[in-house]
Amino acid sequence: TYISTLTYVMEAAADFNIPLIILDRPNPLGRKIDGPILDIKYSSFVGMHPIPIRHGMTVGEIALMMNGEGWIKSDNIVDLKVVKIDGWNKEMGYFSIPPSPNIPNYITSLIYNGMCLLEGTNLSEGRGTDTPFLLFGAPWLNGYKLTSILNKLNLPGIKFEHSMFKPVRIRGKADWPKYRGEMCQGVRIRVLDDNKIDPIKMAVHIIEETRVLHPNEFVFLETNFIDKLYGSDSLKSNILSKESLEVLFSSWQEDKVEFSRIKEKYLLY
Repeated sequence: TYISTLTYVMEAAADFNIPLIILDRPNPLGRKIDGPILDIKYSSFVGMHPIPIRHGMTVGEIALMMNGEGWIKSDNIVDLKVVKIDGWNKEMGYFSIPPSPNIPNYITSLIYNGMCLLEGTNLSEGRGTDTPFLLFGAPWLNGYKLTSILNKLNLPGIKFEHSMFKPVRIRGKADWPKYRGEMCQGVRIRVLDDNKIDPIKMAVHIIEETRVLHPNEFVFLETNFIDKLYGSDSLKSNILSKESLEVLFSSWQEDKVEFSRIKEKYLLY
């Protein structure tokens, strides 16, 4: 949504011939690329442009890309200047000020890459608790069984633990969390090695295993918000058709190669 807001600012700057200066800042998650590229048919405020969920670029670089690739809805290009970061170790990422009320630390920002997808389902993504996105569940979920199933997948860098929680209203963070005031059976994510974890694949596995365990209870929300979060209807189609997840994952590799080729023109570091 920061990039979406920047898009509107750039469009206004282009329309009125106002120079735009961006004071660049580090990408909290470094340079890694992961996940699918957004299909422009599913463009929305939570994802406007054909970039992956985890794009590995800075705000300034994304702005240069939007300008250079013609993604700004204006007859003009932006008179754009990006003031570069000094002293950033681009491979390490960087975390200082929480980018969102529900992303208080680096580990949550890392996990959020994937766990935000649960917002398009009837699973609670942990909003209304002290550890959003590191905790998920629902009143109808068999948390013990799902925890066991997920641990047997041996996903790298993480461990799952059964947990119980009751989402509550937290002013400024979660005014209307899913299942507010209801006791939920859930699963807590423990990050053992943040260099090994693949949060987007992890979240897709969580969705798939929950659907298999609870075929009558689990649903994607009727708003089709999942398609906007994922960037296409491929995830929902794959899960509902019971197609192998590997088909989905292999498409990400193709997207990664294509995006890497385009972004090279705009890297500043």
